[in-house]
Amino acid sequence: MMSKEDILESGLIEQYVLGLMSTEEIAQLEPYFEQYPELVEYRLAIEQTMEKIAFDNAIDPPPSVKSKIMDEINSLSGISADTKVRSSKPNSKWLISILSIGALAAITFGYLYFDLLSNYHNLNSDYTTLKASCEESNKVIQRQAASMAFINDPNTQAVILSGTALSPNSSMLVHWNKEERQASLNFINLPPAPEGKTYQLWADVEGEMVDMGVLEIKDNELPKIPYMANATSLNVTLEQAGGADHPDVSQLYINGSII
Repeated sequence: MMSKEDILESGLIEQYVLGLMSTEEIAQLEPYFEQYPELVEYRLAIEQTMEKIAFDNAIDPPPSVKSKIMDEINSLSGISADTKVRSSKPNSKWLISILSIGALAAITFGYLYFDLLSNYHNLNSDYTTLKASCEESNKVIQRQAASMAFINDPNTQAVILSGTALSPNSSMLVHWNKEERQASLNFINLPPAPEGKTYQLWADVEGEMVDMGVLEIKDNELPKIPYMANATSLNVTLEQAGGADHPDVSQLYINGSII
């Protein structure tokens, strides 16, 4: 069973309106019209659009067309060109030919119109995808702009954390703003944590180590860190997976003072 969105995107309603569906396909589609009034509205909109296109593009035939048709009728009927046809009913063979040409033109228009609608749906889908991509890019740009504004704020302090003897090449950069009571982690260099272990951030507040959360870096995205009032230093220790209630100072990897 298809959803409403599946039907709208499949082009089945356009085929239904253009008469390009089999009796079995029509029987399968029509129950959806009863279930989803939106599909009926969409079908009516297509029908109205086709009707408008037909009227807008209708052209009155020039007077000479009538005489040419009559001459052709006379020719097919074996009547001389000098003899006027008084009957208003054309030769049946000629009428069938006209109707056949009209039917062929209608079918051709139907296929062209269906192709046009298919292209429209494809373009609309591409536009929707592009719009979503642009919106996501704008969000990224806005986040980056907000981050730069925070870093460039005169009240924002750059806190550099250096590696201890356990990991002398490790380092970390945190931006700390006491006025805005905000903090951001902007760079971290640590060796991968061993299996079953995790890095955890601590703030030294009045001589007590306060938990600031584990540092889980995913898809190269730095984790957010909280602001801790009255903190005098930041410290990173290696703990058991899931974090600890108290830091293992023997596993202190990085630390740095907040002035």
